[in-house]
Amino acid sequence: MTLNLIAVDSYGSHRVNDPLSKKRISAYKIGYSGATSRVLLTLFKDKARDVSSKRASYHYIHIDKSVQVKQGYILLRLTDIELKTVETLTRSHIHSHVYRWRDGQWWVFPNNREADYHKPAGSYPRFEGTGIGGTQPLAEEDKSSVGVIVVERSQHDPDKSAWFWLSGNTYPHRTFLKSMGCRWSKKRKSWYFIGDKLPDEIQLLVDKLNGQRETDDDPCTVEEAEAVLGVLIDKKPEEKSIPPRLFADGESVYARQQLETSDKQVIPTGTKGKITRLFNHNAKWGYSYDVTFANFGTHWFFENELTTIQPTTGISITHETIVPAGVTPPATNAEMRQAALANGHQPESIATEDETEEMPAIRIIPAPTIPENGELDDIQEAIRSTKIEPRTITPQSNISRKTLATIGQQYVGNLTGAITGNVMCFGYAIHDGTLIYLNLGGPRMAVEAIRARLLKR
Repeated sequence: MTLNLIAVDSYGSHRVNDPLSKKRISAYKIGYSGATSRVLLTLFKDKARDVSSKRASYHYIHIDKSVQVKQGYILLRLTDIELKTVETLTRSHIHSHVYRWRDGQWWVFPNNREADYHKPAGSYPRFEGTGIGGTQPLAEEDKSSVGVIVVERSQHDPDKSAWFWLSGNTYPHRTFLKSMGCRWSKKRKSWYFIGDKLPDEIQLLVDKLNGQRETDDDPCTVEEAEAVLGVLIDKKPEEKSIPPRLFADGESVYARQQLETSDKQVIPTGTKGKITRLFNHNAKWGYSYDVTFANFGTHWFFENELTTIQPTTGISITHETIVPAGVTPPATNAEMRQAALANGHQPESIATEDETEEMPAIRIIPAPTIPENGELDDIQEAIRSTKIEPRTITPQSNISRKTLATIGQQYVGNLTGAITGNVMCFGYAIHDGTLIYLNLGGPRMAVEAIRARLLKR
């Protein structure tokens, strides 16, 4: 069975409010330009839906199954029919933002300006596609494709040994693959075999999984497989369940012990506070919260440092650990919090119900003046040269000069409004309070965000 690898551009997974259940769910952030949102909704059918709010500047697509993502790109394995469907969708858009791995490189899908696949320019996947498994959108509906192993050959020179990459459902067969001479690539998360041809035993396993599977998900028991293959198969470890959260947003709590904040303030045992923000579960330190304590402000704390039962007045509790001589004492909660904040390892916060996606208005910040000493560094000088450089205007001979008014292209300032990136404005026009012309330039993601915001006005 031939499966084609494609990469769908996204801004990663984000937590948003579900318009149906009113709960926080994960959704992939997709730009308005391009065919990416339509591609995902079409491929995943009832497993995907658009959960964007009316105020959102992007599409938010919730996918009700686990998908493989690498560097922000959603990686999918498609049949030839699904591939044709995606080509039809992308041809109706100016930009596709969808890429196909073929002949050892990434290709941009056709669009309404390019009738065929073409080489990418600017932003595109910078990683190798060989050996990547990818998610099959309809794998749960099509039982024959569940648990397949994809084999790719990356060396086509007849005078050299070939590299066979095996990806997909390889985990249950890792012991067998290793015994057959395969090696694991940490970089590509796939097994590979070097030789003139793939061993018959491996090819037999691949054929059985990909084309001759029985209706049962397990064609044989683990014991039967061990007897047939002659090797021991490791049992899949049981997944650890996540414990329930102890505290809710807005709940009153007390300091279980003497606490130390990131700015070295000491909060006495029993000090009363209020939960103001929840954070996702972390495997190392569990749940955590932002807590607002009177006279101490709002700080981040672990769940085991808080309690809903007020400690007895007058008792001071400090967290100490008995350490034998010569042994390095373990890090305290305060030290772990400080290290996590310093290294950017604080978990993703969960927005409260009263938080909305209301965004500030797009404004133009006037151009800054030159420093008093008149000295500019290299970057400032380069930006200044770009801003004062004269702009060329293409003449439009088919439009009467009497009805054509030239709008000067001069640097005005920077655009803002919860936009990440340095977007410069080179002119604008407003009629009766409505923006009718805007000349801007900057990073693609920031410019795209501004255009999406303006389309919703």
